[in-house]
Amino acid sequence: MSQRSTVWSEMQRHRIMTCVLESGVVDIRNVVAGEAPVPYTSRHFGPVYIGIKELIGWPLLDDLITFLADKVRKELPCPVRFLVGTATGAIVPSYEIAKKLRRFWNRKGVPSGYVRDQAKNNEWLVGVRNNPLIQEGDSCLLIEELINFGETTVRSVRVLREAGYKITHVACFLWYENPCAIKALKREGLEVLYLFTLPQLLDRAEKSGLYARELLDQCREFLRDPIGWEHRHVATFPHSFMLILDDETGKPLGQAIFGHSSESDAHL
Repeated sequence: MSQRSTVWSEMQRHRIMTCVLESGVVDIRNVVAGEAPVPYTSRHFGPVYIGIKELIGWPLLDDLITFLADKVRKELPCPVRFLVGTATGAIVPSYEIAKKLRRFWNRKGVPSGYVRDQAKNNEWLVGVRNNPLIQEGDSCLLIEELINFGETTVRSVRVLREAGYKITHVACFLWYENPCAIKALKREGLEVLYLFTLPQLLDRAEKSGLYARELLDQCREFLRDPIGWEHRHVATFPHSFMLILDDETGKPLGQAIFGHSSESDAHL
């Protein structure tokens, strides 16, 4: 980063989106032509998967972390006491962003914990309850690498609020602007801080010529009406079952029969 500006700008947004598109973590399926749709752990389906988590260890992820920390510093209405990442893709980013905010906010410590993807001994939070720097009633910021349907976000926020902490914002690298998530987060009284949206990424992909227009238009159709898209495309897919994939890793978690899966309800 020493040779590039660390200030988030439209030029930086374009550069970062181009790097993401060229990194190989973008998977767009031609469902109309017969390719299998992507099954998400929310038990929904779609034509696109962005594997932000696969960038772990890349300089590109360092850039994303630096820019999101700067955006949080500038746009979060009030500094929070601690950060919480979602397992597993946002654990490292949350920790690294907390270190940067510590310097921005001139504090000795900005703790960072995480929310498990499944409860262990009825406990969802790690590194939070027993941290001497965190008190009941403290404010926190949730960090995610991406938000699609928003189930993980809502579940994590409810866990934090039930534990006695205050939360009004969530920050992520990629915000799908999925209308289902927009409604769900609004019901929870949450605002999203993000670096770029899926519609912006699709527009950048079209300008770069990296993907065919028909593929990008399938993604745009999905974003206009995700549930309607499922009804039109998934119910008529010629296979009797598909694998449920982890939203973050793309690895199989279980089998799904057109929206119904054998996975645990803990994977939301």
